[in-house]
Amino acid sequence: MYILNTDINLNNEKATKNYVVEDCIIEIKGHYSPTFSYKIYIFNKHDQLLNQEGLKVHTENLYAPLIANSDRIQFILQQIKTLYQINEPILLIGEKGTGKDFISTYIHDQCNEGLLLTINFEKYNINQLDKIPLNSVRTIKFQNLSRIKDNHDKLSAFIEMCLNLKIHVFVLLENIIQFEPFTSKISNIVELPPLNERKEDIEGFVQYFLSSFHEKYGTVAVKIKDESLSLLKETTYPFNIDDLRFVMKQIALKENYIVIQHETVENVLNVEKLALKALSFKGTLKDIEKEIIELVLKEENFNQSKTAERLGINRATLWRKLKE
Repeated sequence: MYILNTDINLNNEKATKNYVVEDCIIEIKGHYSPTFSYKIYIFNKHDQLLNQEGLKVHTENLYAPLIANSDRIQFILQQIKTLYQINEPILLIGEKGTGKDFISTYIHDQCNEGLLLTINFEKYNINQLDKIPLNSVRTIKFQNLSRIKDNHDKLSAFIEMCLNLKIHVFVLLENIIQFEPFTSKISNIVELPPLNERKEDIEGFVQYFLSSFHEKYGTVAVKIKDESLSLLKETTYPFNIDDLRFVMKQIALKENYIVIQHETVENVLNVEKLALKALSFKGTLKDIEKEIIELVLKEENFNQSKTAERLGINRATLWRKLKE
């Protein structure tokens, strides 16, 4: 209630918050009347959507800031906002770690009051689509469509139904090939650039990561010199923002001074570059995939849960891929 009340004070008119309580979702809408100087709170109880594997209802606020210093990202954000506001379905394409999930959540939070639902077809049974209660859902994000081997018509019909219900649609994919069976349904393609094509944003990410690690782990460093920042900008990050976060975590944990020493950055990057060079990129796609999995597993100190989370797969899939 305190957070909701704060939002009302900031927005001056209305705000909405959703909370998961036991087996249901509680939606609280707050309205403020400046004319009569009173506030009204409306509580709605919704069906629990989280009891189906592969479904996630987003009820938490985004605490991370939107980093958009580059002209390219600012243009893309405006493009997405425009399409979202006119209820056009959006196919959001980008390499792993480019921020597809974050940006789509950010757009929903900025433009809508209803529930945000993610459907992950790596875990979700497509035959259960018609059982999803959509009364209070305002945005749906579809992930891992490449896992759908058949029933393409069922998904296409569901997307069309969502649009008719004024539910906003995001489809998140790493490349357009994964979407080929559904190209007739969504023509609005927005591509997020890799981190090395938006270097103006790296400083913002670095400062945010330092601040969050300082708060979460009690690390000392909170500043970085220009020469060290330049070195970070010159580095290639195969997994984009995810890699930069990992590098900054290593730097923050190793640094004993408030201002990061250039030597610390060099040492961490040398280790990471050696790890990346270990990838041979030889053999079949399955061979290369296994190399990447083993590399990430090593970076996560052989913690399978963290490795699976970073790669966006479950532990069973990780185990199977390592055994293949």
